[in-house]
Amino acid sequence: MKRIIVCIYGETGIGKTHTALSLKDSLCVDMTMNNEAMIAAMNVYGDKFEERYRVVREYDELMKCVRECEENNLLCCLETADAFRDLLAREYLRREGLKGKKKEKIYPITEWGKVYEIAREIFFNSDCSFTVTGGLKDQYTYDEELGRERVTGKKIPDGLKILPEIADVVAVLVLRNGKQVYKIVKSRFEHPSKLGEVESLKEYIERFKKMIKW
Repeated sequence: MKRIIVCIYGETGIGKTHTALSLKDSLCVDMTMNNEAMIAAMNVYGDKFEERYRVVREYDELMKCVRECEENNLLCCLETADAFRDLLAREYLRREGLKGKKKEKIYPITEWGKVYEIAREIFFNSDCSFTVTGGLKDQYTYDEELGRERVTGKKIPDGLKILPEIADVVAVLVLRNGKQVYKIVKSRFEHPSKLGEVESLKEYIERFKKMIKW
């Protein structure tokens, strides 16, 4: 396995960037810029911050980070799921020559399927596969007779679920009694029944590495 994808969720300012940088041999890939979080991390990590933190907004920038992780056996820590979805959507529109089309109009499952294929293209390897079926949501349509939206019975891809699907480990950072706690909601090689809360994501990732003999 060339690299491990770790997805960290949590409210703004809760400490996602610090968590990502605290992991051994990690590269923090962020898709939005929070100045306060950046300044706080710079104060802690100094020169190492610039070496291990990247803000990406386009496909080529993300690919550069992924290659860097693969070449140097780094953890790839991704933040901001909705921005990741938008990045993929922009790349799809660029490839199709549809720059004038807004990403909000990428609704048909046939089109979102192509967006998903870009995610597969980026992150696929023999150990880290990507499936569309894990990222679907109900499709709604406006019913004039009911005067409200109703479920059509069909499923469409949910852009916000793309990131957890491709990740090897998904952790949600929460505060409990003023203390950081990590809910492990996905671990690629562990059954969901064995997942739970941990106080140290760093220790969990080290156990994960041993589990997969990384």
